[in-house]
Amino acid sequence: MTGGSLDKYLREKKPSLETKLQFAKGAAKGLEYLHSRGVIHRDIAARNCLYDTNTKQVKIGDFGLSVHAKQYTANNEKLPIKWLAVRPHPIVAFLIANALPLFQPEVLTSRVFTNKSDVYSFGVLLYEIFSNGMPPYHNRDTAWVQNHVINGGKLTMPEGTPHYIQKIFEYCCVRNPLNRWDMKRVVEKMKIYIRSPTPQTSAMKTANSTATARPRPPSH
Repeated sequence: MTGGSLDKYLREKKPSLETKLQFAKGAAKGLEYLHSRGVIHRDIAARNCLYDTNTKQVKIGDFGLSVHAKQYTANNEKLPIKWLAVRPHPIVAFLIANALPLFQPEVLTSRVFTNKSDVYSFGVLLYEIFSNGMPPYHNRDTAWVQNHVINGGKLTMPEGTPHYIQKIFEYCCVRNPLNRWDMKRVVEKMKIYIRSPTPQTSAMKTANSTATARPRPPSH
């Protein structure tokens, strides 16, 4: 594969909206495939995606932390804090299971990874793509970020991000993992809104024609 890391390409080339949409769709399909094979990537980020200059496609890479499991508990390994969700306290987890609106998001407090924690990280990847490779919380240290996320803080998508991408981002980063979309749902929505060969135009037409059928905002 010729090319390099997606984050570097985004920072250097600052690609068009149409190109960014295709990057998001390609990464989503790659992660959906991994999940269909029973793999949790555990380190989804632009730095771990590769851009192929020949095929003009984005591929998921760097499987150093990947595991073949439904759930995985990390030990003392270093974790990419700024891309992670937060695991609910056991009591809070019980409330979540009973559909009560009291919860925290997942991995930061218990170091437990699932497909849904990958989905959260994919939401952060969307932020990176539409900010031209800007790392999340780039002006904050990891201690601040961990405290911020545990206490309910979250990223905000860059100004100018299409509304349908913002909506997908919101559903990927829902604090309650039970309400978070899986990657199959993410890809289904992206196929609706992002079409080839002119995804921006097709997506806007689709969005306008389905304005009355937009999904409700996620419950946090």
